[in-house]
Amino acid sequence: MKIYRNAIRCNICGQVIESAHHYDFVRCKCGACAVDGGTDYLRRVANRGDYTELSITDESIGAQPPEFLGKVVVVTGGAQGIGKCIAEMFEAQGAKVAIIDVQDNPYFVGDVAKKEDMEAFVQKVIRDYQQVDYLIHNAKPITVGIEEGSYEEFCNALQVGVAAPFYLTKLCMPWFGRNAAVVNISSSRDRMSQPQTESYTAAKGGIAALTHAMAVSLAGVARVNSISPGWIDTTDAQVDGADAYQQPAGRVGSPEDIANAVLFLCSEKAGFITGENICIDGGMTRQMIYHGEYGWERK
Repeated sequence: MKIYRNAIRCNICGQVIESAHHYDFVRCKCGACAVDGGTDYLRRVANRGDYTELSITDESIGAQPPEFLGKVVVVTGGAQGIGKCIAEMFEAQGAKVAIIDVQDNPYFVGDVAKKEDMEAFVQKVIRDYQQVDYLIHNAKPITVGIEEGSYEEFCNALQVGVAAPFYLTKLCMPWFGRNAAVVNISSSRDRMSQPQTESYTAAKGGIAALTHAMAVSLAGVARVNSISPGWIDTTDAQVDGADAYQQPAGRVGSPEDIANAVLFLCSEKAGFITGENICIDGGMTRQMIYHGEYGWERK
């Protein structure tokens, strides 16, 4: 495994240039540009657009092009949190990422609860890239409970969390590339609940079931899997004390924990995995909790 800490990839010829010393001088194979001056200069050149900076593990660089180089990735809800981390990790591997989110983002501002927004979004993706290789359903449904939630709010949660993944996949199907993959972001709440979370829980349970249904329907077209995150901190806060120690893994999760799994499920390493759900929750849903046992106490 090759780990690049300070490296860039030439956007013209694809060569990876690694800076090991402060005064490195290297020239890419295409001869279009030279890099001089170590890590800081590499970053400045990367930002100029001639190069793509590499800052994560990439096993395939060197012997062959990176697996995701040039691939087209669609991410719903990609403007912040887990979705943003997924988008950035794919981009760091050389992929072309198309985001749809109600929040401001570099690609397409739209609401996946609206049929016309999804249609306009897919039209733009195909116009720009001509295909879709990986489709990540990450848009977050609202949470309302049975006491205060309205019928319209509950239906909106199902539109965002279940109907949108169904329809967006249907729109993208004719444009899926070879070895395409769909990853649905569910939640550990697809199997456990807190009070007054009916809309979110129903949506996440729905997308988990939709996963194995689509995996069978799309056999030979795309692999379809889902991930159920547990407590994922998207605020960069330092979560410690009991909040961390109650998790069998000893900490809460990070967006990178989920993004790494998404990239794995899209990779050739997961080529024999479809219709599956992976719960990434630090072990919380496997932990038996009874009052008075092993330090647990109901107050």
